[in-house]
Amino acid sequence: MKLNFEIRQVNSPFDDSVFFIRTPFRKRSFLLDCGRLSSLRHIELLSLGDVFISHTHMDHFFGFDRILRSCHAGDQHINLYGPQGIIRNVWGKFAAYTWNLTENYNFVLTVYELDKNGRISCGEFRAADAFEPTLSELERVDIGEGFSLDYEFFDHSTISLGYRITEPLRLSVDTDKLAVLGYKSGPWIKELKNAALQGANDKLITASTLTGEVAKKAGEFSEELLQAQPVGSITYITDCSPTAENVERAIAFAKQSDLLIIEAMFTETDALHASQKNHLSINLSKKIFLESASRYVRFTHFSSRYETEKKLFFSELTRGIEDKIFSI
Repeated sequence: MKLNFEIRQVNSPFDDSVFFIRTPFRKRSFLLDCGRLSSLRHIELLSLGDVFISHTHMDHFFGFDRILRSCHAGDQHINLYGPQGIIRNVWGKFAAYTWNLTENYNFVLTVYELDKNGRISCGEFRAADAFEPTLSELERVDIGEGFSLDYEFFDHSTISLGYRITEPLRLSVDTDKLAVLGYKSGPWIKELKNAALQGANDKLITASTLTGEVAKKAGEFSEELLQAQPVGSITYITDCSPTAENVERAIAFAKQSDLLIIEAMFTETDALHASQKNHLSINLSKKIFLESASRYVRFTHFSSRYETEKKLFFSELTRGIEDKIFSI
């Protein structure tokens, strides 16, 4: 499988659930949850642009201090997303330290608190202001550079957020048609793509040809030359109570993802324990994957109780879907 996302599972799947994601179409990297981050390099932390927190149990939020330690004296602007209460949680992290020497630092952390009733609260924490937040309300979130973010709320005896990141639409030129029609490559092609992406079909574009220049509307050039590339998406779902409502919601949310990253905490022999601990069992995670019609799956967040019997655990986990497991 080819994905434009480069995905790294930061820890063992029996440890804290963290995924570090890069893409050639975005300058900054993504982080799904921030539990233990000790294996991430300082330079990787400095590349962070967006951090998506499912919930603030320690194994999903413990690494925030590592991010803060690496980035607070730099020029970064990081956006962090999380469920209701996340601004208070982050504020508490900042309140644990003394910030009397940061007035000349440029680091900014913007926290977006996503409420299941549709409310979006924003807290901006600036090093220059000793991380005292400026609070506001928003109507929507925009993760920038054409990428889109969707999110869903799951029950885990607290809210656990699932996230879906989708690439922007990209256009390519049919080089065979370009040659057949006598067009030459040049800056006009970039101008054409931009016009097409913006829906400016009536914009006049001047193209270079073998015999000179020709002007046409962008819409005409688009029909002749442009092709839409497949748009990839990653869905991340973790820490869900094994209820029918959660399962149905997860199936709908992950529908036709290119990659579903989902917890599979317990085997079916421990399904009762899974219910008591508010986590998904292997069979439910596989059901969500198969019924969502996602292309590939990466199971994660396994109970440490299976570390001594990994062979049996992985046999149950992958049985029947071996060719659908995404390797990282």
